[in-house]
Amino acid sequence: MPGESRQRVLLVEDNSLIGPALADALRDIGFDVAGPAATSAAAEDELRRNRPDCALINRTLTDGPSDGLAELLRRSDVPFAWIGGDGRDGPPDGALGTPRLDFVLSSICPLPVHIQG
Repeated sequence: MPGESRQRVLLVEDNSLIGPALADALRDIGFDVAGPAATSAAAEDELRRNRPDCALINRTLTDGPSDGLAELLRRSDVPFAWIGGDGRDGPPDGALGTPRLDFVLSSICPLPVHIQG
């Protein structure tokens, strides 16, 4: 609808195929997408420039684990969920209660399967 603001999601995903496909899928369902950011540093810069309504973050990024980014999002009161492709790269210790979205990879785009808390 004209004049209606869209929810802004910060997408943090370092895979060069999954990130853009997921960003497109999020835009298709009505989100304003910042990213995909491939590093925690890039995501932190984006967070400081323009606070998102929520974030989807991969556990392991180009510059290492995203634990520090998750803590910054938590301190900034930005809700977030962990995303991953194969279930082996789960949330860090102490992340209980933070949802995790697992995605099944298809030739078109990642599709959400379930949320774990």
